[in-house]
Amino acid sequence: MLPISRYVPATRPGEKEESYPVLYLMDGDSFFHSVVGFTRLFSTSKVSSLPPCIVVAVLNTNRTRDLTPTCSAARRDGTVRPGDKPEGGGAGQFCRFLTEELRPAVEQNLPVNGQHLLAGHSYAGLFTLHVLLNYPGAFDTYIAIDPSLWWDKGYFQKQVERQVDKVDFSGKQLYVAFATQPRPDRKLIHFPLTDD
Repeated sequence: MLPISRYVPATRPGEKEESYPVLYLMDGDSFFHSVVGFTRLFSTSKVSSLPPCIVVAVLNTNRTRDLTPTCSAARRDGTVRPGDKPEGGGAGQFCRFLTEELRPAVEQNLPVNGQHLLAGHSYAGLFTLHVLLNYPGAFDTYIAIDPSLWWDKGYFQKQVERQVDKVDFSGKQLYVAFATQPRPDRKLIHFPLTDD
């Protein structure tokens, strides 16, 4: 099993033990403490809709292999240089690991309530969107922070255009945030802004 870190909300003396949603955090080695902090803060806020939740932080071993949907040698700007070797393409297999191996172990050992959230940044943000589009039933809420939409010459956005009308997203929640500032020297691929 992949190494993980986990956080379970504390039960105060005199309180009945509860069951909680589980937030599966990709790149947990980098973001575990900050995500636990904001879940604790938001779950106690009167204006937030985030309930207390368990955080399961997956400690990554090979981001490119596990978090990208296709095997590609293309760089951020879309170029492929001589000697660049294709990498990646393991997102489907990694999603199966999360849902068929890790989730049952978590459910067996922690007080879960059946709600599942998936959160990731950069490659893991791309992975989060890939899972929503291709395995929408795998999680209830998807949080993609600055997803690497440039991967494989914008492969994901092309896949969305072909597939989005064929997928049932009923009951799913998606939060996408972009942190990248405009850079005139780089071609960036983002979702187009719409009023829909």
